[in-house]
Amino acid sequence: MAIFIWDTQLSTGIDEIDTHHQQIFKLINNLNEIIAANGEHQTRLRALDKLVAYIYYHFNAEEHFMRQHGYPEPFFLEHQIKHQAFIKKIAKEQLRCTSAPERITLELLDFLMNWFIDHIVNVDKQIVLTVAGAEQSVEETGASYVIKDACHGLSRANDSRFWEFADNVPAFIWLKDELNQSMYCNKHWQQTTGFTARECPAAVWLNFVHQNDRDRLSAEYARTFAERSTLQIEYRLMSHEGNYLSILETAAPGILENDGFAGFTGWGTNISRQKQIEAAQALSVEQLEEMVKNQTEELQQTREMLNREKEARRALKEKLTEAQGHLIQSGKMAAIGKLASGIAQEINNPLDSVYSNLNTLKQFLHNINRLTDMTERLAGQLPHDNSEVTAFNTLKKQLAPASLIDDLNGRLKAAIVDADRAQKLVQDLYSLARNDKRDKEPFDIEQNLDSILTILNNEFKYKAEIIKDYAGIKPVRCIGSDLIQVFMNLLINAAQAIEGFGKITIRTGYKNSDWLWFEIEDTGTGIPDSIKNRIFEPFFTTKPADKVLGLGLSLSHKIIQDHQGEFVIDSTVDQGTRFRIYLPAG
Repeated sequence: MAIFIWDTQLSTGIDEIDTHHQQIFKLINNLNEIIAANGEHQTRLRALDKLVAYIYYHFNAEEHFMRQHGYPEPFFLEHQIKHQAFIKKIAKEQLRCTSAPERITLELLDFLMNWFIDHIVNVDKQIVLTVAGAEQSVEETGASYVIKDACHGLSRANDSRFWEFADNVPAFIWLKDELNQSMYCNKHWQQTTGFTARECPAAVWLNFVHQNDRDRLSAEYARTFAERSTLQIEYRLMSHEGNYLSILETAAPGILENDGFAGFTGWGTNISRQKQIEAAQALSVEQLEEMVKNQTEELQQTREMLNREKEARRALKEKLTEAQGHLIQSGKMAAIGKLASGIAQEINNPLDSVYSNLNTLKQFLHNINRLTDMTERLAGQLPHDNSEVTAFNTLKKQLAPASLIDDLNGRLKAAIVDADRAQKLVQDLYSLARNDKRDKEPFDIEQNLDSILTILNNEFKYKAEIIKDYAGIKPVRCIGSDLIQVFMNLLINAAQAIEGFGKITIRTGYKNSDWLWFEIEDTGTGIPDSIKNRIFEPFFTTKPADKVLGLGLSLSHKIIQDHQGEFVIDSTVDQGTRFRIYLPAG
């Protein structure tokens, strides 16, 4: 159900501006419907982005219109500052909603609705009036239509929604009973005057009306109540801050179904800005130039501040996105560690049983071999023409026990080798799982490189020959799980960079007594100079975007930085790439 229904009485008379207003109506109503239907967060976010983008477009068109029609420069600049202030506020809210779409609620919608009413009533209507130079009545300005029609429609549909609307609309709304006693004043009235309806009866309220307007206003209200007719009047009212505001007000009688009188409803708008514009048109050239200068300086300062904040938001968003990506990768590594531990445990139990059975089978086979030898010796002591000896020799030729035993021995040795490999894989999985702590502890780089090579063997055996050139470096204090992630990222990248079959060389060594290093070199396609300075950027990748996040090198680079280390890259197109990492040896 729509919050607003567009009415031609809301029109400014300028087709372009009215078309924009109607579109903003539709976009606000669309967002309301999505929220009411408990739409998905991303759907809410897209609807909000579309609404805000269109408001920006409307601002630009509105400022262009004001320039074309010679709107007074000081007030043009002030109006532009209002646009910038709204942009600043809604941009902050957009940034919050981007990371938390659940913030897009009816509270945000109320803010947009109230801003839009104020935008039409107190801004765009006055722009058109000022540019056109027209003199129109209270109703003709459209301000009273906006408030009256909105209040009337909402009160019929939902009384609670009427009171909520009345308290949030940027205009004065009040109710009086048939005895001319104040019954209700909305929040905007209370915030402007500093009084509630109970604290400010008619006699007190008149004291805040400009003395030159007091008698005229009092007489008009007395006549209106006596005749039960509509009041249309302009007067000056003192705010609680001590300054006078120009108020354009309408009051209408409430007539019941039996023609009974239910008092009056009043609504008014602050037209002080329009009065200032009219006064500005009478200023001298020198005064206007001074005002333009002051407002231009203020606008420039505001723009500079907005640019700084925009840059700060951009940098913050980049850091947030990078941190989120790093958390995702770290979470994956933690999950892999837990998975590795579980798999190792599940494999280890049946593997122990397999080992035990293989050793038992080995002993059985040895005993069978001894039994076969003894059987042949016994058969050799019997006469050749003995029927049992003849049967034994025939069976021996058929079964070839010596060849059979040799074959079984070979198969048994192969099974034991495979079991050894499986046990080594389990040990390496356990090693990975043990390195999930976030404290710095002694970490054997070469041993853990070997463990990862065992686990990633299937990734490499059809891609590259692995060459190891270790210098026997001592364990280094670090966060082991982080370095394991670096190893895996660099090794997988190296394998993926090779087209066909190539070589991956892993080396370790010392730079001096303070620094050690390890490096991974491939014979892949290399990295073009044009992108070398971008490879550590978060989400930068030359691979298909739907296949990888582009965080491997970025995260690895950050891990090495956190360990006070250094990344050095040496790459030549069509020859290969070498990543060398230096770490403190202490």
